[in-house]
Parts: sequence; structure tokens; C-alpha cells
Amino acid sequence: MQCLSALKILQRNGYIETTEEITVNSRIMFVISREDLYKYQVANRQTDAFIKLLLRSYTGLFSNYANINEDDLAKYFQCSRDTVIEILKKMSSQKIISYIPQKRTPFIIFTEERLDEKSIIISPQSYDLLKEHYTQRVNAVIKYCINDQTCRSRQLTEYFGETQGKDCGQCDVCRSKQVRTCGSEEFDEIFDTIFRTIKTAPATIDSIVQSTSHDQNRILYVLQKMLDDQVVSQNPSGEYCITEETSQE
Repeated sequence: MQCLSALKILQRNGYIETTEEITVNSRIMFVISREDLYKYQVANRQTDAFIKLLLRSYTGLFSNYANINEDDLAKYFQCSRDTVIEILKKMSSQKIISYIPQKRTPFIIFTEERLDEKSIIISPQSYDLLKEHYTQRVNAVIKYCINDQTCRSRQLTEYFGETQGKDCGQCDVCRSKQVRTCGSEEFDEIFDTIFRTIKTAPATIDSIVQSTSHDQNRILYVLQKMLDDQVVSQNPSGEYCITEETSQE
């Protein structure tokens, strides 16, 4: 975290730029002379054909690194990608080639000449700005966690600058508000409707919801209460049914 913070400060002061993770192709280069490579090919017939494939496919392998594609080499050599990688790693361990496998990594780009430590000037405002932004983000997360009065969806959209959002009706805050407005008379109506619906045969939640015009969240609230009180239960198919104790009563 200290390293990342330092990089951000250097970037804010214009000394570097950082990139997101990008794919870096595999690279190889021969680290022995052509004469020594020929001797190696003579002594290792099993890799001679693969070395010839490398030399035909890529140029400048004795002076610079060349980007390679293991999948293409596997196709031409009529073997698997893993086999190609094993051959390349073996040749690398034998100091015949230098092999750098493919990887995903971010990059640091210097935007000006490299400076010694004494020449780097960090603006104090950089620290203050980073601290302010960090504090704002932390406070926003804390507010989101403890605010049980404002719709979660509205909290998120307001954080990103949208102030005209509407309650979603689906989050825990919205459902809690809807449940709190459910009076005892409405609770009894929903209870009786659910009971009648599943009394004769088990029913799915969709069937229960379609059997009444009440709000779905309130139906789910009452149904959960009935489950908690063991008035109803769920069968292996996920359908709701009257418990045996309730039916006997």
C-alpha cells in the first residue's frame, strides 16, 4: 500500500504515468553463438527440429528479444502448448536461450528524464488531496452501511452525482419501510389469503403473489413470519404448504 501511494503521488506531480494491467507477449533470445548452437543441435537431436522452427519463424534472435506465440509454435510443431513451454524452459535452464513467459502486468512510464532524489519536488498539496479523497471515500462507505433511511440505490446514484433518483423498492431499506407500513388488518388479510391458497395444495411463491393484490414485499414479509412460526413449510420442490401440526389444528 505504501508503494502504491508513493506511485500515485509521483504521478500527481507529473513524474510518471502508470497503466492498467496489459498482456506482455512471451519473448526469447539465444544467449549462445551460432557455432555453439550448432554443436548443441548436433548433440540434442530431439530439439533440433524445434530450434530450426524458431530460426525460421523469428529473426534477430541472436541480437535482440523477439516476441513469440506458444500457440502458433505448437500448431506448426504439431504438439501441445504445454510441450512447447516445457521445451523452452528446458533450453532456458541449459543457458541456450533466455525465455520470458507471457504475463499480465502494469507499467510505469517516465514522463520526463530520470531525476536524482534531491531534484524531485513533491507538492504538499498532493498529500492533502490524496488524504481528502481517501477520507471522502471512507466516509461514504460508512454512511452507506449505517444509513437505514435512504434507499440503497439512491445512495449510490447520489454518490456519483445523480440527485433525481427514485427509491428502488427492492433493497433492505425500501422493504423495511414497506413492512413498517403494514398494519395489523392488512397483515391478517394477507395471512388469510396465503393460508387459503396453500390449504388445498402446495403453491409456489409466484402463485401466492398472483392470488392477492397486496404488495409483493409485504406478502414475503407475512410468509416469512408464517415460516418462522411454523404455520407453513417448504417441500423439497420449494413449494409452500401447511404444516402437519397446523392442518391438524
